[in-house]
Amino acid sequence: MPTRSAPNFRISAPTAPSARSRDGKAAITNDEVATIADRYPDRFAGVAAVDLTRPMHAVRELRRCVRDLGFRALRVVPWLWDLPPSDRRYYPL
Repeated sequence: MPTRSAPNFRISAPTAPSARSRDGKAAITNDEVATIADRYPDRFAGVAAVDLTRPMHAVRELRRCVRDLGFRALRVVPWLWDLPPSDRRYYPL
């Protein structure tokens, strides 16, 4: 049984093109994830999602998610980006 101090679920915002809504925007934003995680801290921990096609923006967004939103992790899904986990675009993150 999970302890109260360790959430047993995580939530993240999809950022890959295949994980977006029809209008090209994220189906759920990092800020919306933070709202849910803040509302249910015993159940959820925020996991940041960033756009690897914009590396500098990705670094800034990850920094904001950790510092301002209290996120604990970065969502890395190599198959969505068609990149191996060792790709150089992951290094700054």
